[in-house]
Amino acid sequence: MKKRMSLLLVFMLMINICSPFVVAVDYDENNPEPIIEEYININDFSCGLSILSGGNARCSGYARSRVQTDSVHLTVCLKRQNSNGSWSTVVAWSSTHICDNGLTKHQYVTSGYNYQVVATVDIYSSSGVHVEHSVKSSQIVYY
Repeated sequence: MKKRMSLLLVFMLMINICSPFVVAVDYDENNPEPIIEEYININDFSCGLSILSGGNARCSGYARSRVQTDSVHLTVCLKRQNSNGSWSTVVAWSSTHICDNGLTKHQYVTSGYNYQVVATVDIYSSSGVHVEHSVKSSQIVYY
């Protein structure tokens, strides 16, 4: 009986040691290294870009704080890749709200370029202390 228990214990230990660790990661195809997001006060943060026919770009960003009294300052920038490879800001919008903040704006764009939305969030405590800062980028869309 002891031998059976010992074998079972060794078997269980081997399963635990050989099991892969699972971590939630985000992946950026332009950067092969996985991005592990670790936030302190940011509960949710996302951005997106879609361009409809006719060049109507829908730019969006959303951020939410874990603390309901925090101030959430969100900036959403539409960027265009220039012919030399650099990026320039086409237009930027920003707003500040308590606890959560969402922005969705439309902008007409010129064809023949890559576009991307870059969102920036800054979290401030109710006493005005800067608590957290983060930046997120959408996928690149060619129009």
